[in-house]
Amino acid sequence: MARNEEKSQSMLNRFRRMKEDEEKGGRNDRRPYIAADCNDLVQADKWRMQILREMGRKVTEIQNATLGEHRIRDLNDEINKLIREKHHWEKRIIELGGPNYIATAPRVTDHDGTARKVTEIQNATLGEHRIRDLNDEINKLIREKHHWEKRIIELGGPNYIATAPRVTDHDG
Repeated sequence: MARNEEKSQSMLNRFRRMKEDEEKGGRNDRRPYIAADCNDLVQADKWRMQILREMGRKVTEIQNATLGEHRIRDLNDEINKLIREKHHWEKRIIELGGPNYIATAPRVTDHDGTARKVTEIQNATLGEHRIRDLNDEINKLIREKHHWEKRIIELGGPNYIATAPRVTDHDG
């Protein structure tokens, strides 16, 4: 039983220390709304890393195949907002004398084949690519369905094409 008492004391002590820090005006773990409000290079880098982690979580979530279109669009908007915010923090880090993350940013190929920085792409690559892929899959399935319906008619089976409503390619 002494072990459980030691655990509760440890938890209680951590809680009390946290409350004392709050009363002293200790750590503020909220990211500033405007990057220019941060005057510490270490803090600015910390906030940039926090944004990168949030982006990673949202990118992982947007790749979930069971998500609806509205959720994909919302996540896409959130990722775009985080990309813009990351760019603001990167500019602030440069102003504070830190490394230039913008110059070393990876390049992405646009739909035209032009290499662009990730921060330059405003409308979301991730969700739109996924929607485009889904539309391609739907169109492929529609073409296969028409192929098999025609094959059934050729073999003397019932004409499903005449009785079913006509489905055309899905434009998205």
